[in-house]
Amino acid sequence: MTLLQPTANSTLLRTIDTIFKGARKCDMDTQRLQNLQAEIEQLARYLKTTETGAFFAALIFSFTYREGRADFNDMSRHMECSPTQLLEFMDQFEALIAGGIIQKTKASVFRRRTNPTNDTYKFHPAVADAIIRGLPFPEKGTTGSETDILIALENICDLMDKRKDEEISTTELLLEAEAIWQQNDHFPLFQKIQSFGLESEFALAYLAFVWQAISGKQGFDIEGVSGCIFESRPSHFRFMRRFMEDDNPLLEKDLIEIDAARFLNDAEARFTDTSYQLLKDCGINLFFNEKKRDNLISAADIVPRQLIFDPSDMASLETLRTLLGEEKYTETRRLLEQKSLPKGLTVLLHGAPGTGKTEIVKQLARETGRDIMKVEISQAKSMWFGESEKRIKRIFTDYAACARTCKQMPILFFNEADAILGKRRENGHSNTSQTENAIQNILLEELENFEGIFIATTNMAMNLDSAFERRFLFKVRFEAPSVDVRTQIWALRLPDLTPQEAQLLAVRFPFSGGQIDNIVRKKEIEEIVSGRPVCLEQLLSFCEAETLAAQRARIGFGAAA
Repeated sequence: MTLLQPTANSTLLRTIDTIFKGARKCDMDTQRLQNLQAEIEQLARYLKTTETGAFFAALIFSFTYREGRADFNDMSRHMECSPTQLLEFMDQFEALIAGGIIQKTKASVFRRRTNPTNDTYKFHPAVADAIIRGLPFPEKGTTGSETDILIALENICDLMDKRKDEEISTTELLLEAEAIWQQNDHFPLFQKIQSFGLESEFALAYLAFVWQAISGKQGFDIEGVSGCIFESRPSHFRFMRRFMEDDNPLLEKDLIEIDAARFLNDAEARFTDTSYQLLKDCGINLFFNEKKRDNLISAADIVPRQLIFDPSDMASLETLRTLLGEEKYTETRRLLEQKSLPKGLTVLLHGAPGTGKTEIVKQLARETGRDIMKVEISQAKSMWFGESEKRIKRIFTDYAACARTCKQMPILFFNEADAILGKRRENGHSNTSQTENAIQNILLEELENFEGIFIATTNMAMNLDSAFERRFLFKVRFEAPSVDVRTQIWALRLPDLTPQEAQLLAVRFPFSGGQIDNIVRKKEIEEIVSGRPVCLEQLLSFCEAETLAAQRARIGFGAAA
C-alpha cells in the first residue's frame, strides 16, 4: 500500500505537526504541554536551541507555511492565551533570531514601532528547506551570499534614483523599498539596521551610503542622497538641517561622522569604525572593488638601501626602528592604553636638505613591514578657499580606512611639511591667512586624537609653530654629515674609489648624502653616454658644478646658508 506514502524524510515534519496540534487551546498550560515533551526535545536537539525555543519555532514553522508569517496574535489565538503572555518569552524569540532559525519583520520597516506585538516572524527558508528535505541543520553563515545582499541594495538605490528622476513619489519609494526589504530581511545587514529603529529617511540614507561605499567612495554626498528621497523641497531642507544636528540617529549610534563644510550642501558623511565593523560582521567587504591607492607605498616594493648617519642620529633612528617592530609596537600601545595615555606614535624628522630624512622613512617601513601612505603637502593645498581644509581632514579619514585593510598599522608620512607646520599667522584677515590657519587647526586637532603612526619631515624646524612641538613625541634632528660620514658615503656609493680618493672628495666638498647621490647619477649617465669609465678628474668636475648650482640657488632665492 503506497497511497499517501511520503517520499521525503518526514520525521521532523511530523514532530513539528504534533507540537503545533498539541499547542491548540493549551492556554500556555505547562501540564498539558508535558505530553509533547519527547517531540519538543527532538526538535530542540535538531535546532540546537532550548526546549521553549523549539516549541515556539514549531508554531512559527507551521504558520509560515499556512499564512506566510506568524505574529503574536496568530499564536495567542491558536493557544487561546493573551498576547501579553508571549512577551514573557521575548528572549526565546531573540535567541531563535540570533541562531538563524527564524526572521523578524517589523510591521513597517521604515517607521518606528515600539510595540513588539506588531512584529511578524517567519521560519528561515534555508532551515525550513533542510527540515523538509531531511538534511542536517545548516551551518550559520550559509543562508545567503554577498552577491544577494548587493542585488537587494542595488534595487533599493535604483528606486531612489527613480525618485530623483521624478518617476516615482516619496510615498511610492517607501512602499517599494519596504517590499524589497521584506523579501530580503533574512540578511544580517537588514536585521541590524532594523534593530536600530531608524526613521524611514535615515534608514534609506544609510543604505545609500553603504551602496556608495561598496562602489569605492569614502565620502558621501548628503544633499544628493536627500534629493533621492524627498520630492518636497521643504522636506528636503528639513532633513538636511536635521542631518547636521545632534539628534541625527546615525550620529547618535556612531554610524557616521560628518565632514564640516562652509555651506550645508557641501557637507559629506563618512563611516565610522562602528559602521565598518558592522558591515564586516554582516559579511560585506567594502574594499573588494577598491583600486590600489596611488599614494600607498607597499613595504614589499621598497628597494633596500644602506644609509650612513652620524652616531647621534643612528641612536635615535635605532630606537625608532625597534619601536616600529610589530611586537614592540603592539606592547607599547597596550601599555599606553592601560595608563590612559595617547596611543599615537608621532615623529618629526628635521634637519638640512638631502640628509636622508625621506629615505630613512622608507627603509624603516621596509624593515618593519609597514606600508606608507605618503602625502605631498603641495598636493593637499588647494587654491580653492575651503577645499584645503576638507582635503587635510580627508587625509586622516583615508588613513583610518587604509589602516583597516593593512596587515600592520601603516605609516602616515607628510613629506616636506614645512608649509603646513610653520607658525600660524596672527591677525590675518586675508583668505589665504584664514585658510592656512584653519588647515593648521585641523591638523593639530587630528594629531591630538591620532592613534596610528605619523611621521613628518621638515627642513626648517626653526619655523615650527609651538603648538606642534608637543604633538610630536619624537623629534630627530639630522645633522649635515661630518667628513668621516661623507667619506663612508662616497666609499659606499662608489666602491671603485680608493680610500684616499673617497676622503679627498669628502674633505673638499661638504655635500649632503643627497648631493653625493646626484654626483653618482651623473657618473652613471656619463659612462652610459660615452662608453668609458669616469675618472677622478671628471668626478671633481661634477662636484664643482654641483657646488656652483647650490650657490646659485642660495643667491637666487635668499635661502639661509
